[in-house]
Amino acid sequence: MRVEDYFSTGERWWFRLHAKGGNRHELPAHHNAESYIDEYLEAAGIGDDKKGPLFRTTVWPQPNALEEPDASTRRASDDLPTCKSGPARRARVLPHSKSHTQCLS
Repeated sequence: MRVEDYFSTGERWWFRLHAKGGNRHELPAHHNAESYIDEYLEAAGIGDDKKGPLFRTTVWPQPNALEEPDASTRRASDDLPTCKSGPARRARVLPHSKSHTQCLS
């Protein structure tokens, strides 16, 4: 979604959703969503960037992939135990798996 996909038609604010095949759907914004988006646009300072994305990443620029990430940029999956042997030795173990031999690839 772009910033221009949140728009006003008089008293009401609307969301424009882009679907497959070029279809567009326009939906009225719930009054709570309207106040949240208004506060977000003001706090982020992106209200004037109509062609820019509505929801943006929080970490920019991305940290260098070769550096060790600090605590603020680590992923939750970094704390999962890894497989010890086999072709998936660098994969993550599924914490909810019934068998401890299943690993994420």
